[in-house]
Amino acid sequence: MEEYRRLYYNSMCNQSKFGYLDSWQFLATASHSLSFILIPLSFYGSYCIIFKTPYKMRRVKWIMLNLHVWTGILDVMLTTLITPYFFFPAACGFPVGILAVFKVNVKLQIFMGQCCCGGLFSSLLLLFENRHNSLVTSKFRIPNNTFRIIYFFFVYLYGFGLMFPAYLNEPNQIEAKLTILRTILPCPTTEFFDSPVYVLILDTNYVVFPIILYIFIMGIQLIFFVVHSFFYLFCISSKMSNRTKDLQKKFLIGVCIQVAIPIGVLLVPVIYCVCSILLGYYNQAMLNIAVLFISLHGMSATIVLIYINEPYRTFTIRLFRKTDHSTANNSTQGRRFATTFTTEKTIVF
Repeated sequence: MEEYRRLYYNSMCNQSKFGYLDSWQFLATASHSLSFILIPLSFYGSYCIIFKTPYKMRRVKWIMLNLHVWTGILDVMLTTLITPYFFFPAACGFPVGILAVFKVNVKLQIFMGQCCCGGLFSSLLLLFENRHNSLVTSKFRIPNNTFRIIYFFFVYLYGFGLMFPAYLNEPNQIEAKLTILRTILPCPTTEFFDSPVYVLILDTNYVVFPIILYIFIMGIQLIFFVVHSFFYLFCISSKMSNRTKDLQKKFLIGVCIQVAIPIGVLLVPVIYCVCSILLGYYNQAMLNIAVLFISLHGMSATIVLIYINEPYRTFTIRLFRKTDHSTANNSTQGRRFATTFTTEKTIVF
């Protein structure tokens, strides 16, 4: 490594092109700063779901909370605990979060991050299956709770074990880093030499294609639950009253919007990272920004959750109005006190 740096990197690579945005310090500072907004907002969203969900939504309450908790955990992992500094298109990097400070094994951190992603997508599927099961009465639904538990056990297990083939092919770290420098990434940032970079796998096919397959399999199921639910509500006659059906339509559309916007925020940086690997394109600043954008997924999810669901939105508006009212009262009392004090002062003097 040092020989490569001395003989090739220092003379052939333009290190001046890397700025603050390319550094791990930028990623760590920006991510940790975001956590001061994201974490309280996530807790507030959880509070709304637990305490402000109306009784009529009781069947979906804990399903929504499950999804929200997984979203919050992923946010905490990205902004605080792990905060990965990637070197895509090579499947390597190093963490700059709190767990790195406590010397937690990097491989374990990768597994934790992967479990968070798997848990998030599995919870998303669980939400729409719940809606589908509540609406559809035909044979195209999961028949009982026992089968549902087994089904989602394997769904979550698949998400947690997604990267298992890559873990089985862990390369020799020194040789792998030299191979990356010679074939994939000849001129990375200096962090590649100065930091404890971990190479997950040399053949990125072990990472990219399992992820693509996972997204495809989960996407097919998700599309089925969503499309069939809409088809059942809009195209098939049922025993539901018109009022109930209208409420179900409104709620299902709201759930779709609630999910679509955060997923859109998440997909943009994820697609960039995948394309970076497939096309062999390296831009460290863009990678850092992509990680930050992935972190914003949770914030957008909470904001949309509060805005779309009327009970949460109403509670939040009342909370702000109450705060403004209290501030106004305190201000009025302060002015009265000042007037009284001034009057008394005038009388005394």
